[in-house]
Amino acid sequence: MRLYGQEAVLDGLVPQLVGLDRTTNRRPHHRRAAPVVHLVGARGSGKTTLLDDLRNNYRNRVPLVRADLAREDFGFEGLGRLPGDDLPNASHHTSLLYLVSHYLQLAVPGSWTSLKFRRLSLGLLVVTTWPASTPADPDEPADLHNLRQQLDRFRTVITADSVDRRRRNELIKQLFDALLPLISTVTAMPPGADALAQTVLTTARDALLSPRGDRGALNWWKKRLGDYQGDAIQRLYRFGQTFQQQDHRRNGIEALLTAALIADIDDSYDLRRRLNDTPRPLILLDNLDALPDDRLIAPLRDAFAHLDADRPGTHPVFVVTTQGPSRGLPPLTRDPIPDGTWMTMGLPPVRQREIRTMLGTTLYPTELPLLVDRLSGGRAATACTLLDAFDRVHQAADRTGAAGSTRALTDQLRSPSDTGTLAGLLHDLVDQFLPDPALRARIRLLSAALDRGEAIALLTSYRQETDPVDRLEEVQAHLTANHADPYHWPSYGPGTPYLADRALRTLLLQELRAETSWAGWEQMHNLLRDRYPSPTDGTPRSAEAEAKYLHHTLALGHIAEVTNALHRRFLADRPADWLTLLNVVCSAPQPPDVQTVPAPLSCPTCTGPGAAAGSPTVHLAVARLLTALWQQSAPLAATDEDHVNEIAAHLRTLRAVSDDPELSLLRARDHWPVQLRQGTQAPDLPIERANA
Repeated sequence: MRLYGQEAVLDGLVPQLVGLDRTTNRRPHHRRAAPVVHLVGARGSGKTTLLDDLRNNYRNRVPLVRADLAREDFGFEGLGRLPGDDLPNASHHTSLLYLVSHYLQLAVPGSWTSLKFRRLSLGLLVVTTWPASTPADPDEPADLHNLRQQLDRFRTVITADSVDRRRRNELIKQLFDALLPLISTVTAMPPGADALAQTVLTTARDALLSPRGDRGALNWWKKRLGDYQGDAIQRLYRFGQTFQQQDHRRNGIEALLTAALIADIDDSYDLRRRLNDTPRPLILLDNLDALPDDRLIAPLRDAFAHLDADRPGTHPVFVVTTQGPSRGLPPLTRDPIPDGTWMTMGLPPVRQREIRTMLGTTLYPTELPLLVDRLSGGRAATACTLLDAFDRVHQAADRTGAAGSTRALTDQLRSPSDTGTLAGLLHDLVDQFLPDPALRARIRLLSAALDRGEAIALLTSYRQETDPVDRLEEVQAHLTANHADPYHWPSYGPGTPYLADRALRTLLLQELRAETSWAGWEQMHNLLRDRYPSPTDGTPRSAEAEAKYLHHTLALGHIAEVTNALHRRFLADRPADWLTLLNVVCSAPQPPDVQTVPAPLSCPTCTGPGAAAGSPTVHLAVARLLTALWQQSAPLAATDEDHVNEIAAHLRTLRAVSDDPELSLLRARDHWPVQLRQGTQAPDLPIERANA
């Protein structure tokens, strides 16, 4: 995927925090503040690609680790499933810290000596390898039996009231010797992860068994484990036993382990390295929200608070991502926020300007950026898929010399009867978000629903689901977790339409049209519109109910019936309310192989005594306005000047015969053509209600 609109982070913010340009050896002025850069974006917005780009640029130049927390191996191929929260001596958090400490301490070519994680290694050692009890197994191997005996002896000494340090050190050495060949078994690390555990064990052994021990690391733990009794080693042992109880205290323990990681990095940056502006380590964590119960965010915040409470320290740089809506979040910036440790920013959507940049100097149909914008919904992944498809069509045209073939992609996208390129491309786009076929089929059907009630009706009567409410909850849970870009129509507020992710709804409606027979389409929309009273049966109804009835009626291609109803409402409604109704009605999807049939020139509304607003001329203006706006509001419709001019002309006709004190029709006549040329479609055309 190509990155656009993210230069502020890639070329400004991260180089300032790390202290090294991402592509050159230039050393920008280091900004100490805000070492955690938290990027939020919808699925497919480019979060993963941004982290990959940073990894590729800084690898072998600074201490670096890159992990994907949504994968069971955290994105490290060959490791297998890493331990999670289901074991007494492991958690997602400890598994991540094993990985982070191992990869950050690898030597950087041509640079200074590697980082040492003495504090963290001691903490990981006691929580993952010093169990509180070791039940015997008569069939266990001899080396495991020997380790169990060593642990029992060590536990007897470590829990004694009086400390025989010499005896304890002897037992620690024997324990390490027994533990080293079994470290991956004891820590439940998968095959291929032995090196991670051995690195921790070796570092911890050096800290404990050097002639005077690592006073700095041991004193650090003793100071922070004030709730436990004894010297530093006794406190660490009891700290590990608390972790293995698997209760609410784990979060606090994981926060201390994270603080140990941060303190070790700070300790590695001595005065010489700080004076030389040595670049800082870079920790890249994708899908931070995949860890349960906020297990990393809170410990990170606490860890930085602990470090800065002691003295201003040298922070590593974290760039982390989570999935969610970016609306309302600060945009990407080049400059860190002063005196903060956590910067949350929203990844920008890819819109027409960025799409034109992505196209470069390639010749393309003028409407292509608009169509890609609509179908992608600002998601970089979808935009790239579409542009790659266009590029293939364009290259094929160059090889064959086919005249006008640069329009092949847009023409195919607009033709649901074309089951070749269109079907394959739509499948690829939707597959990015809905790879499960059963869930995809259900959500595709629900793209026709305007609200939750309609969604339940489709599952009940059309798909004949046995538990429609439960199935709908499953759908909603998936949409909430994976498609955090809600957009509701301005006319009736939250809940309309049911599938609120506009781009995904557009894609699924196109797929629904391409794969549904006329009989199925008719059954579907008849089922939905029959939920509302007909405008002609005299039953009281709300404006919203009538709008939804007519929306589904138009989706069936019944232009005459909709025209009659709109003409009737034009005589009865305030112009602003009528324009709102028109907006919602004209957002209806076009049926498969739609053929526009003009409405009759007169209706019962036109036969009454003589008001100009009830004349056949006005009826014809309503019919043609409806038809042109509906055609122009198809998601894949390019701007058609004939349609735009026709819409303006018919709004002028209606304005001339309407009592319009709010000037809504006048403003629609002036503003809608401009909006239509810019790509706005029903139901988003603006309606102004205030007096001029």
